[in-house]
Amino acid sequence: MFKELKNNNRGIVFVTVLIIIIVAMVLSVSVLSLNISQVTSSEDELKHIQARALAEGGFAQILVEKFSGSASSNIITYPEPLGNTTFTIVANIDIANAGPAGTPLDIDVTF
Repeated sequence: MFKELKNNNRGIVFVTVLIIIIVAMVLSVSVLSLNISQVTSSEDELKHIQARALAEGGFAQILVEKFSGSASSNIITYPEPLGNTTFTIVANIDIANAGPAGTPLDIDVTF
């Protein structure tokens, strides 16, 4: 009886195929996870680059508005839609130089 079980190879193909499928699924899930995290990281980096460009580009507009007399307060806020994201540019003009590190202008961009 043990000789018959030892020479019976009919179930080994099924087990081998199952192991190959499981290994392929684990590799596929790993690659997919890496790609998703890369896309998320790239999107976040793009938003940071856009926020920096908006802060630098809004600098002149904020100064012109403040020093032309059209702004009534020292805090100026601009919502700026860019792509699917709305960025909010907030400029705090501190004439007394009491801002961070003694700067008279502090620009924050949030998204």
